[in-house]
Amino acid sequence: MKQFKLSIIAMASVALCACTATNKSAESGENTTSDTAAVLQGGWRLDSYRIDCESTQFDATSNYKLSFNEPDNTFSLSTDCNMINGEFGIANDTIRFKNMLVTEMACDNMIVEQNMLRLLNDSTAYAVCHGDTLAFTAPYIGSAVFIKQADEHTGN
Repeated sequence: MKQFKLSIIAMASVALCACTATNKSAESGENTTSDTAAVLQGGWRLDSYRIDCESTQFDATSNYKLSFNEPDNTFSLSTDCNMINGEFGIANDTIRFKNMLVTEMACDNMIVEQNMLRLLNDSTAYAVCHGDTLAFTAPYIGSAVFIKQADEHTGN
């Protein structure tokens, strides 16, 4: 278990330190440039997160999927119970999720959903690595790593 925690910490550190942030906006406001949004565009599967010093790894069948829609700067996160939808804006190395709407179905275990909502509610540093790994870090909360999903129409 200790080895697992160390590997998660190492993976998040590499993702955030070794990757180039692709969101260098020249504007001072929260805007998403087409280059940045194109990198984020599409679906991402939650691979792992570390919240409040507790690490969790998810398998490839996880229902936690994040998707970005570049034309209207919206996102959605599906969980094993509810949906979180809203808008996103990018400034420098920070992505901000705003105007979020959350469905309110009661489920047996909602801890992952609650933790993801906490992470999204904070201004979050992000980095995209090799075009297929997306990492978020929110100070005092934790981090999450998402893996790019293949486009169903093209297979990419």
